[in-house]
Amino acid sequence: MMTCNIDTADGLVNGAICTLKQTIIGHSDLGHSKPIKLWVQFENSLSAANLRQSQASLRARFEVPDNWTMIEPFSKVVKSNIHTRLKVLRKQFPIIPAEAITIHKSQGSTFLLYVACSRATSARGLKIYCRDNKFIPPKPLRMDRGSKLRIELERLENV
Repeated sequence: MMTCNIDTADGLVNGAICTLKQTIIGHSDLGHSKPIKLWVQFENSLSAANLRQSQASLRARFEVPDNWTMIEPFSKVVKSNIHTRLKVLRKQFPIIPAEAITIHKSQGSTFLLYVACSRATSARGLKIYCRDNKFIPPKPLRMDRGSKLRIELERLENV
C-alpha cells in the first residue's frame, strides 16, 4: 500500500493498493545489498497509468508485464531544526506491506465483497456469515510463523 501522495493526478496516492511483484537489488557505497527499485501491480488499473506509459522501455528491458509499475525510493526532509540548521533526509520506498486496511482507509474505494461492520446501525442488524458457522479470526502477523508476509519481512531484515 502506498504511504503518501506522489502524484495525485496519476492515482499514486496514500492508500493506493498494490502487490509487490519484483525487487531489484543493488549495492550501497559500502557494498551492502539493498533494494533499489520495486516492481508493483496496482489493484486499480488506472493508478499510475501515466507513470507506466513513461516506463515502457524499462519494462521491455527488464522483461516485465505491461501492468507492472516501477517504484523508486524518494527522499524527504522529515526533521529540520531552525537553530542548528540540521536537516534529516529520509530515503525510502513509499509503500508498506499490508494484509488489511482500516475502514477509514477504505473510504472512497470499491470492493467486490465488502461492507464495513461499522455501517450496521445496531448489533441486531449485523450478521456475519462464516463457513461451517465457525468464525476463525486471522492470527496476528507476529504469531503466524507460516505467513508469507512474515517470512518475506524476516528475509528482508537480513538482506
